[in-house]
Amino acid sequence: MLNWFYFILFVLAFNLGGCSSTSTNIQIQPQSKVSESPNPEALKYFMEGQLYINQGKYAMASVELQNALLIDKNVSTIHLSLADCYWMLKKPDLSIFHMRNAIEIESENQNIKELLAKRFFALKQLNDAENVYLQLSMEYPDSIKYILSLAELARLQNNLEEAIFYYQKAHNVNPQELSYLETAADLALQLGNESLTIALTQKLILLNPSNLNYINKMINISLAFGNKDKTIWSMKKMLELTGYSVKMMNQLGILYFDNGQPDSSIAVFTNVLDEEPKNQTALHYLTLIYDEMGNFLKAEEFARNLIIHYSDNPIGFSDLALLYLNHNEINKAIKILLPASKQFRSNYMIQFLTGLVLNQTDNKNSAIPFYERALVLNPNSRKTMHNLSILYDSIQLWTKSDSLYKNLIATDTTDAQAYNNFAYSLVERNEQLNLALELSRKAVQLVPESAAYLDTMGWILFRIGNNTMALEYIKQSIKFENDNAIVLEHLGDVYKANNNISGAKTYWKKAFNINPSNEELEKKLSAP
Repeated sequence: MLNWFYFILFVLAFNLGGCSSTSTNIQIQPQSKVSESPNPEALKYFMEGQLYINQGKYAMASVELQNALLIDKNVSTIHLSLADCYWMLKKPDLSIFHMRNAIEIESENQNIKELLAKRFFALKQLNDAENVYLQLSMEYPDSIKYILSLAELARLQNNLEEAIFYYQKAHNVNPQELSYLETAADLALQLGNESLTIALTQKLILLNPSNLNYINKMINISLAFGNKDKTIWSMKKMLELTGYSVKMMNQLGILYFDNGQPDSSIAVFTNVLDEEPKNQTALHYLTLIYDEMGNFLKAEEFARNLIIHYSDNPIGFSDLALLYLNHNEINKAIKILLPASKQFRSNYMIQFLTGLVLNQTDNKNSAIPFYERALVLNPNSRKTMHNLSILYDSIQLWTKSDSLYKNLIATDTTDAQAYNNFAYSLVERNEQLNLALELSRKAVQLVPESAAYLDTMGWILFRIGNNTMALEYIKQSIKFENDNAIVLEHLGDVYKANNNISGAKTYWKKAFNINPSNEELEKKLSAP
């Protein structure tokens, strides 16, 4: 009599052979544990069912297979064939039911469990698929495919931390396969987990220190996270691997500079100059570093070398001018910048610095054409717009100053300085005081502890006749800054308006002591 085992081999060869491993259809395995003495009647129904399956008549096949189960319900193969019929008939619940029955009969058959997990996946029942793969992973802990399936399921459910765990676990099972760690690192980066991303990438570098891609990845990742220490570490690794490079040494020197390590930065740039005595990057950064360290003469030396070696490049001129500005050497800065502004008319920095340095002289208005040229070269420069608007305001070119104030506010609604300066300009002109009050209120909301902004608010309130509130704001301003002559004078004016002559003269006197050249204050103090 033909037993179930040999019959299954026959069916496998005749009907179901060659199924792919990813298919959700049945792939019967010859090692299945089945009855050695099948019921002949059940076998007959089973054969009829298989023939109908072969013809694609799944409904009729299911009837025959159900009859076989009524006679012999403990044969996993019948349950599997019936599960396949129901799957083709789009009755997934019944298909899953019979697959579970098959697993109960053959609890050690991993192929049935794999198929069940795939069918759960096809049904988008990811939690059920995950539970099956978890069971398989526990039963076969060294099987990479189950760990990877769990990792992919976690990723599909956007559980990136769990996916990372499984990819790391897969790498632990097979340490030679670095792609698992690569994927884990990519997911950690997607998650925004800096420490884990860097740790995994560093592990990849240590496992394969000659892999340039890993080192480049570490450089990019650490730069993205702003982790300068790791960027420096990986840059040094790159230098070890690729050999000396002036370009990379300059990058390393800049990293040390940005990381607040001036001594290391100096050592790197000095090394670069030993190789290339005229290297522009090294000369530029050594100027900045020595200036920050307070070594004026060294900084000046490197800036002048920049001008000598690169007389057709504005960087040396701007470096030297900034150095002089930082040390309040205004005349020296002017001496450098005025000729440079003619030579480099299309360079924003040179034009802006020329305006900046002239703005610190008695002839402030001479800065205007340079600021205007700088603004043409860089229309989005907020520093230029702020400085130029104040100069326009001072010479009563209010149409121009108002236009700049409005542009500053329109392009950045958090620019408290623009709100305040526009408001103060309006109140000093005694124009549009309601608008001035609105602008000033916005400035104080943005920076509530600014002495200047509080004074502006108080001064506007005074001009519209609200002396009580004006007094409150200006007093608050003086709490934050008590040595501003203008604010002290304003407080004196408010006291006078309140007929507090003694209080008024007290603050006018304080203001006059700070600014003794103020003739208006002198008149106020001499008045009865």
